Amino acid sequence: PHDWSEDESWKARCMPPERWRSTNHLVGPGYWVWLIPLSSGSHSVGIVCDAEAHPIDGMKSFDLAMEWFRQHQPRLHQALEHHRDGLQDFAFFKHFSYGCKQLFSP
Repeated sequence: PHDWSEDESWKARCMPPERWRSTNHLVGPGYWVWLIPLSSGSHSVGIVCDAEAHPIDGMKSFDLAMEWFRQHQPRLHQALEHHRDGLQDFAFFKHFSYGCKQLFSP
């Protein structure tokens, strides 16, 4: 998504300037979207949202999620639409946040 921003200082922080190689987050009111590059060359794309602001029934299928992207992240929707035939997987989870009992750190 290098061409999605006109902020030259943001672009310059990554050398070479290939932001698609980094995990990127798109943030809006009540949600964030992740774009994670995978070693296969594919990307993982996900939506995390406040269900009160963005009813999750409106994104529980690939087509519904694409419509949600069209409304809330049109640049991403446009990019994904060009690769619709390359969809490898789609999953939908509710209440997926979790915690842990113990952490380990050096």
